[in-house]
Amino acid sequence: MPTHHKKHHRRTHSSSSSRRRHNRSFDTTARANLTFEQSESLNSLMTRFSDLKTREDRKFCTERCMLRYLRARDFDVDKAEKMLRGTLEWRHEYQPHKIKPHDLEMEASSGKIYVRGKDKMGRPLLFLIPRNENSKDYDKNVRLLVYTLERAIQEMDDGVEQLVLMMDFKGWGRHNSVPISVARQVIHILSNHYPERLGVCYMMDTPWLFSLFWKSISIFLHPNTSSKVKFVSSKDREKVLSETIHLDNLEKRFSGRAEDHDMEVHWTHEIKRFEKRISRSHERTSSFSSNASEEVADMD
Repeated sequence: MPTHHKKHHRRTHSSSSSRRRHNRSFDTTARANLTFEQSESLNSLMTRFSDLKTREDRKFCTERCMLRYLRARDFDVDKAEKMLRGTLEWRHEYQPHKIKPHDLEMEASSGKIYVRGKDKMGRPLLFLIPRNENSKDYDKNVRLLVYTLERAIQEMDDGVEQLVLMMDFKGWGRHNSVPISVARQVIHILSNHYPERLGVCYMMDTPWLFSLFWKSISIFLHPNTSSKVKFVSSKDREKVLSETIHLDNLEKRFSGRAEDHDMEVHWTHEIKRFEKRISRSHERTSSFSSNASEEVADMD
């Protein structure tokens, strides 16, 4: 048997062994474009997280999730593991999936951040409008950002893993800019706990003063993230944005055809949606408890 056939045989055997160790089905779509070495790195990372205790952790740590962390660390398994464990620790403490829209109603009321529509690739559009800043409670502002990120992810269809960040800097100035420390905190959260989620970031109508602010925070961005940032002027906005976004999905103030967003209606919907989700969760818990009690009674 030629040498290269033997090599291939050993690799196939190794891959089969990995499958037996994981005892779970593979996401073949997620693995479609991986090299053999990358697939094995994913197998290794999956093994390291095979003993997750909580349902929330198991739900979060899908193959696609692990791939994002591997890509963010150039498929270095040790670094990806450290990064993902850091995220799990942060999620346990910060509880992003439990943030209540009721608690952020005032901060959200100005329409400074929201999710609306998708681009031609099905990626949710997350709008950030600094001129609408209405609060100096930066803890709540960051929680609102995290809440909105989680909502954007929930809006992703199967196979979609990234979002489009639309930042409108018209009217931006020192009076509505955030402190550098808060900007660094946001970058840390995005980079370390939402890796590979950014598809592209459009920065629209940035004033000359913003260049100073950008220089002070861009040094904290990974080069791959910086490459996704596109600066767009008013005169080029329709041409640039229409390349990736249907104008029917874009508000008129962004050179689209859709009516401008009604934040009051939007947030009322967010609160109702959250209440329904909590209600369904309680129903599932009650059903589980009831079934468990019946099983115990049957044993008696």
